[in-house]
Amino acid sequence: MLTLGLTLVITAMSASTVAANGAACSTPDTPAVVQVEPAMLPSILTAYEEHGTDELIVTIDPNTARPTNVKLAQPSGDAILDAAAMQVARETSFTPETQSCSPVGGEYFYDFAF
Repeated sequence: MLTLGLTLVITAMSASTVAANGAACSTPDTPAVVQVEPAMLPSILTAYEEHGTDELIVTIDPNTARPTNVKLAQPSGDAILDAAAMQVARETSFTPETQSCSPVGGEYFYDFAF
């Protein structure tokens, strides 16, 4: 049985250029944030005993906070785990990075360890 221990790290790869919108906010510049619930994992993993780490590149749309593209940058070496990590990334909602109080999209490294 899989013991779930997710480690998620997102790191900005590049940032979009944003025009200042003139609006005041309490935190004008914030990093992107991701929340993944264990229930989001594919059911096949409940009895799967392999462990691994995938590094994905996720492109985040600043308006919808949803991924527009997910690429496998560094596979875990297990095709089932790789597919599960990509599926979860596609279904995950993100809080996009903000610059000057405006959400920005971009590409992010998304480390998925299980």
